[in-house]
Amino acid sequence: MRASNETKTEKVQKNLKTILQYALLPLLVVLVLSGCSENGSAENILAQVTGNDPVQDDLLNYINEELIPLQTEESALIQKYNEKLDDPNSGDAELYDTLQSIIPDYKELIERIESIQPETPEVRELHEMYIATANKQYNAMVQMQAATEKHDMNIVSEANEKLDEARRGEREFSNALEKLSKAHNVVDDQGNSNE
Repeated sequence: MRASNETKTEKVQKNLKTILQYALLPLLVVLVLSGCSENGSAENILAQVTGNDPVQDDLLNYINEELIPLQTEESALIQKYNEKLDDPNSGDAELYDTLQSIIPDYKELIERIESIQPETPEVRELHEMYIATANKQYNAMVQMQAATEKHDMNIVSEANEKLDEARRGEREFSNALEKLSKAHNVVDDQGNSNE
């Protein structure tokens, strides 16, 4: 009789082992994926396993509902500023007047930019880059307005440095947006990673 009890115990142990193996297999897969993944956050791994990616959803909303409309408006204001800045027939008075009309609109735009609250930390971090860049652009315009009013070339140089910082910030933002888009399979309408 003892032999049959051992056989029964062995069967229970074998069944328990099999159940544990199948129960722990998904956890093992997640751990392996996190070690091998380029961006090994738990959120990304969960997205790969479940097909649900909250960062992708947040990024799509951010780009389509928030970023594109704001960047369209921002581009129009910057274009107006650059046209006047680059016009050889435009003097300080015309540049000052242009800035006088652009700066309040740009300030209002920044307030709307700053009011955006992305849901995920990844998109929030990206958005903070955009806020910083927009503020640098705004501060450069304000400084350029002061320079034209005072006819001070030192202030013009400082404003140009801020404009360069803003352009660098735009490039860094674009690169970060592209990287995050690639990591979360967000593509534009032509099938390219968002650039």
